[in-house]
Amino acid sequence: MVLLPQSPFNGGVLTWILQGTVPYKEGNELCITKFAVDVPGCDSTGKMKNVGKDEAITNQISFSLYPNPAATQVTLAYTMELEGATLEIYDLTGRSIAKKALSSTDKEVILTVDNYPSGMYMLVVKHASTILWQNKLIIK
Repeated sequence: MVLLPQSPFNGGVLTWILQGTVPYKEGNELCITKFAVDVPGCDSTGKMKNVGKDEAITNQISFSLYPNPAATQVTLAYTMELEGATLEIYDLTGRSIAKKALSSTDKEVILTVDNYPSGMYMLVVKHASTILWQNKLIIK
């Protein structure tokens, strides 16, 4: 998905609201999430201006999650030159259910998921307050 702000936009903090339904008990429940996103502006050539350290860091990372869907375990393979990053697993209500420190020397982490109920989860890798990567995980 590509989001394009309306002109004239010169960067800044945008508030985004995601709305949808999630399975809950015998039916579905409305879920609304509101979050702020700091979006850099562009110069006259269409390139981002004021690219800082966080943007440069994200160019040096890659993540791969397999198998997905998973039944008993899932592997997160990554390339990352950062120390202090964490992997967090969230259920669909947004509740953090697991957290694991990631090391730049390990290059992969294997998660045992057979004790989680079947369903969809979000995996998020953060460094300080910056989200480096996120992906959905489906557990059979």
